[in-house]
Amino acid sequence: MHRLKHEGKRCFRCQICSATFTSFGEYKHHMRVSRHIIRKPRIYECKTCGAMFTNSGNLIVHLRSLNHEASELANYFQS
Repeated sequence: MHRLKHEGKRCFRCQICSATFTSFGEYKHHMRVSRHIIRKPRIYECKTCGAMFTNSGNLIVHLRSLNHEASELANYFQS
C-alpha cells in the first residue's frame, strides 16, 4: 500500500460518485464525510433531567458541568 501511494495508484473507487483513493482508510473517510453512508444517530439521554445529546462526550460534559450525582456518571460507564 505504501508503494502504491507513492506511485499514485488509486485502487479504491467510490461506487456512488466515482472518486478514487489510494487507501481504504481514505475511502472510508470519504464515505463518512460525504454522507454517502447515512447512519441513524445515537441519542444519549441524561436520566436526571432528560437532556438529549448526539454523542456520549457531550453527555459526559453535561453530567460533570451540572454536578449531577456521581452515581449517574458511574452508571453511564457501566451500561
